[in-house]
Amino acid sequence: MTLSALLERLHLVNDEDKNIAPAELTQLYSDTLQNALNMGIEGFIPTSDPWEKIAWEEFYGTIHPGQKVLELGSGLGSVGITFAYKGYPTVMIEKDPVLASASAESAVKYGRMLQAPAKVIEGSYYCSEYIADRKQGRYDHRVLMIEGEIASETRTRRKGKKWYLHVAASEDAYKKHGISFSDFDVIYAYLWPEQTPSVVDMFKRYAKKDAKLLMFGPQTHDIAHQLGLSKTSREGNVFVK
Repeated sequence: MTLSALLERLHLVNDEDKNIAPAELTQLYSDTLQNALNMGIEGFIPTSDPWEKIAWEEFYGTIHPGQKVLELGSGLGSVGITFAYKGYPTVMIEKDPVLASASAESAVKYGRMLQAPAKVIEGSYYCSEYIADRKQGRYDHRVLMIEGEIASETRTRRKGKKWYLHVAASEDAYKKHGISFSDFDVIYAYLWPEQTPSVVDMFKRYAKKDAKLLMFGPQTHDIAHQLGLSKTSREGNVFVK
């Protein structure tokens, strides 16, 4: 897929009816897509337009600048940087060292235009407390059932019948950087179906009481409903406990 085709896919050119991002962010998205092409990962660009998605949630009144954001799996960094641009202090956590490095480089490159800090952490986005809960069987057992169903549907060996979580790093990324999962007002994630049940369960257990989960991806709404999360508005993608 060419860069121009990817830009068309992200509504960044020739689309006057959309809430188009400012020019400096359009450049960020273009750079991100070019990096994806260079790295051979253009097939995994999960967010159609970070600016538009965040703007809609602000319109619905579900999130507000100034709230602390944690992005689970920052990829190449465009979403977290967009949050920081709009005034949300943001921490991006990414387990892949190459992607984490790319996110950090983008955060530095575009740092002067940000209205709030953007920090990148390399490591697993599962906090050690949740890892311990799962290993000791302290979790919502509907999670295991859903993970098993998804694994069966996809006909793969993605560990879903036992526990589809990225293996925890040797040290807790949160503790290493002096933060906690419960520090954040908004948790952002674009998830594959296999990842959604555990992230929802972790959110229910360890996010602060009034935190919000802004979540996209295949089957996210159905899985969140099965595990007892509620949406804050019919149109949006923000869930609460």
